[in-house]
Amino acid sequence: MSTASKYILFTMLTAILVVAIIGAYLAYLDYVDHTRVHGEWIEIGAPSYSTDILVINAKGVYKNSRLITNQFKFDGSHVYIGTGAGNTVYKLTESFGLPQLHRTVPATPNKKFIKKGYEKELQDNSKPARFETLRKAIQEK
Repeated sequence: MSTASKYILFTMLTAILVVAIIGAYLAYLDYVDHTRVHGEWIEIGAPSYSTDILVINAKGVYKNSRLITNQFKFDGSHVYIGTGAGNTVYKLTESFGLPQLHRTVPATPNKKFIKKGYEKELQDNSKPARFETLRKAIQEK
């Protein structure tokens, strides 16, 4: 193998490595992008009279229209919120394409939130809705 072909091979391998590193870095930046958790989050499984609503945006975190902190951390899978009352951690999950926040700290009471706009899909996928659909299908036969 000549020196010129070795140089070309080395240059191509270096370019491929640089592209792979840049791609991995951009994927990481997308993974930890704060805008993934920005928006209005509605508590699920709570009675309508005591449903909490979290709003997370660049200005801070609001709970039931009250600013609770102006900073939060997001590492790609967990949202860390520190307030004077203590620290709260939410795990971001996406089951069945529905973005949800599950409170992990403090562990009790168990709280789950769904991003606004996905509540209808959650209701459509719930057991009572499926049973209602099944009941209607049986009645039509």
